[in-house]
Amino acid sequence: MKWILVLLLTFLAPLAYGQNRPRTIYYPEVDTQMELYKKALAKSKRSGKPLLVSIGMNTCVWCDSMSFLLHRSNSSESISQRFVLVDIHLQGNAQEVINDLKKKAAITEKLPGYPYLFVVDPETKIATGIPTGSLEYNIEGEPIYGHHHQQVIDAINYAEQMSALNCRSLFSQ
Repeated sequence: MKWILVLLLTFLAPLAYGQNRPRTIYYPEVDTQMELYKKALAKSKRSGKPLLVSIGMNTCVWCDSMSFLLHRSNSSESISQRFVLVDIHLQGNAQEVINDLKKKAAITEKLPGYPYLFVVDPETKIATGIPTGSLEYNIEGEPIYGHHHQQVIDAINYAEQMSALNCRSLFSQ
């Protein structure tokens, strides 16, 4: 009987937490993730704003947390004013986009986890990668998880500066 209770709690706790906010908004319905990425690059170049790429998927709680921070938190307005933001869905045909971004950031290894952020300079197309694992928090024993907002903003700001200076992937992997 106890194992049934444990199983129910294991599956229901994350669902209860997820009801407090909208879900991640990655876009699996577009024809290709590369098409979405190229449109965002073109918009970035036209606007002169750096491109902020978030790579993740709808079934990832950490990707959901990052999406919330980038799109619906108190920080999201300042992010959208400074960046062209695009979410690349990890499933399906995203590998072509990931390979292009890794090349722009001079990353030769496999990405260490998701979500993963890139800041791309609109002129030089130089990218700086931001692994987000060290920006996460989790309260042990609680279904509470997320990203430290100020640390994410600081990492994005630093990556923007590095991309503008033609530096690549200064973040350790």
